[in-house]
Amino acid sequence: MAEFGGGASPRIEFGVEGMTCAACSARITKLLSRKPGIAEAEVNFATGLGRIQLDEGVDIGLAEVSAWLEGAGFGLARKTERVKPGVELDSSAVEGAGVETSSPARDVDESRHREKKEQQVLLARFVVCACITAVVSFAEHGGHPGAEMLVLAAVGVVGAGWPFWRGAALGIRHGAATMDTLVAMGSGTAWAWSAYRILGGHGGDTWLHASTMLVSFILLGRALESSARGRALDAIRGLLELQPATASVLLPSGEEVVRSIGLLQVGDQVLLRPGERVPADGIIVSGHSELDQATMTGEPVPIEKSVGDQVLSGTLNCSGRLVFKATATASDSLLETTIRAVRDAQAERAPVQDLADRIASWFVPAVIAFAVVASGVWWGLLGSEADFAVKVFVSVVVVACPCALGLATPIAILVGSGLGARRGILVRGGSALEASGRVTDVVFDKTGTLTFGTPRIIASQRPDLLPLWAAAEHGSEHPLARAVLAAFRDTGGEPATAQSFESFVGRGVRAQVGGQDVLVGSRRFLESEGTRSLSDFDGLAQEARERGNSLLWAAVDGRCVDLLEAGDEPRAEASQVIDALQGQGLRVHLLSGDSSQAAQKFGALVGLNDALVVGGLLPDEKLTRIRSMQEEGRRVLMVGDGVNDAAALAAADLGMAMGSGSDVALDAAGMALTQSDLRGVSRALRLGAATMRTVRQNLGWAFGYNLALLPIAAGALQPMGVLLEPSYAAAAMAASSVSVVVNALRLRGVDLD
Repeated sequence: MAEFGGGASPRIEFGVEGMTCAACSARITKLLSRKPGIAEAEVNFATGLGRIQLDEGVDIGLAEVSAWLEGAGFGLARKTERVKPGVELDSSAVEGAGVETSSPARDVDESRHREKKEQQVLLARFVVCACITAVVSFAEHGGHPGAEMLVLAAVGVVGAGWPFWRGAALGIRHGAATMDTLVAMGSGTAWAWSAYRILGGHGGDTWLHASTMLVSFILLGRALESSARGRALDAIRGLLELQPATASVLLPSGEEVVRSIGLLQVGDQVLLRPGERVPADGIIVSGHSELDQATMTGEPVPIEKSVGDQVLSGTLNCSGRLVFKATATASDSLLETTIRAVRDAQAERAPVQDLADRIASWFVPAVIAFAVVASGVWWGLLGSEADFAVKVFVSVVVVACPCALGLATPIAILVGSGLGARRGILVRGGSALEASGRVTDVVFDKTGTLTFGTPRIIASQRPDLLPLWAAAEHGSEHPLARAVLAAFRDTGGEPATAQSFESFVGRGVRAQVGGQDVLVGSRRFLESEGTRSLSDFDGLAQEARERGNSLLWAAVDGRCVDLLEAGDEPRAEASQVIDALQGQGLRVHLLSGDSSQAAQKFGALVGLNDALVVGGLLPDEKLTRIRSMQEEGRRVLMVGDGVNDAAALAAADLGMAMGSGSDVALDAAGMALTQSDLRGVSRALRLGAATMRTVRQNLGWAFGYNLALLPIAAGALQPMGVLLEPSYAAAAMAASSVSVVVNALRLRGVDLD
């Protein structure tokens, strides 16, 4: 799955103020999409965030976006504007827009602040309206209320309920009907009917309490809904708190200075004391410690780190004093990338949301028409009292508010992507979560995915001579030389210093170690140097080649004495993960560029069926294989790490990149694992399944709620003495919205293991 917009054309990200329901976000999305120069637009009600992708060469700034939003009755909040993900525009580009620029992380923080502020305002309005409801209810039960109660009720309906009236008016102005339209119509009709009774002297029951109670219940529902949305954003807020504000930088002179992390540069030497969090990604240059990486990788216990090891932003230094060299700025760190990816996922509309949006677009006008017909039938055809007909009209328009329908999908995506971030799974959009819930086939690349991606010495005929080979290879940068050094260091030793060293590119090395002439390299290299006894190892060499492994021939004083076999070992968890995926009924494939024989042997080693293992594939051939599966109706997850996997990752229904993979692979994938742990694949699939199960539950509840209560509100059970009073209709509508949010929050407790 490509990123939003799929290219490098400019995009603008911003916060939106003034939205009251999902219909608002849909209206803004439609408004922005129709503007010239805008290729794509999305606004998410659950997060309050929006973004637009511009056509190439188009110059649109926040001033224009702000004007468009204000014309539609909304406002522009704090924003981030970028040419492409991770590249900030100069703040002068938005002068005059009346807003300030910030990082994506700060935008999420600002969204959380807006939710809290909105909740406080809604609760205050609810308290006022609830008090008014108590007073007018007492007056109505005590006799016939007078004009003073009518005025007091108007304060509740119009004053406390002003957001509904404002939203309804803006909707009418732009030719749209929203939830606000239904609330304003319902409460206004109940108040107007009461005014007709009181001011006209017609007698009969009044519904002042129903008009204000309706507004009270919906205000309370929105306050609870806002609180729940804020709790869903807490996952991102928790990530923000992992990033320290400052870093201790060591200057070349040895002086220590404290800098804002925004000023950190690649190559800076950063001092990290016990108890401090890592401010940016880097490589340790001195010191030894244990780091708690659970927040970024999910590893349950602290990991020992020493010189040469990587440190990740946001992780905690538990014990020792470390100095590391920054390999990325704070804005390009894994932590900031995680925050950005989660926010992007929450802003993107999942395909399943399209159905809900299409229904919501015609649902409100249909409900109004249904309410008019239902009340007309009762009054004109069935001869009911006007009171009853009006009551039916009010109950229908109130109970049918489609807020739950609009929230069902985005709130589940919001919570699901936040949970994924905490478990080391970056979700780049709602469509990725949806795709992960429908996977039938999992395709793995081999090198760097099912294996570590770097050669390791897995066999030696003379392990006692490993110190000699390590000393000879110490000056070489060849991957196999590094494998020899790593194997020796794993025994706890440090290589001796060779008296002389000479490297022959692509062939091998010659060194004098302890007075001995040592050669390590290819068979051809040793042959050219007149080495004896090479044929003694030909049988072992043939077996190693059949396994797809690399060879190093080693000689001392002109005689070959050892054959070192280097291979890319499978990850420790590879077999376990493959078994688990197969146990879930998924078909697991291996598509490799290695020879067919080597791929088959490796497949057998990790528990794969021979029929699903194919070797000798070029990148375009992997792509063809995946498309062939899709033509058979299979839903394919591709897991890879290299540039050669990028095409397959993009073409698959869902691409998943290993955290150690290339930038190209990470950009092409819909999901990425922040750690190179294959168990993340199983976790991601469980996350997708749980999220989509929650979406289906929410949509089922939202649809079922309206299907069940609309006929009751219309008086279908009146012959049995059952009618949904307007005040109860308001309570039911508010409860439906809160219920889908609460159900989505249950995702936070899902066990992904």
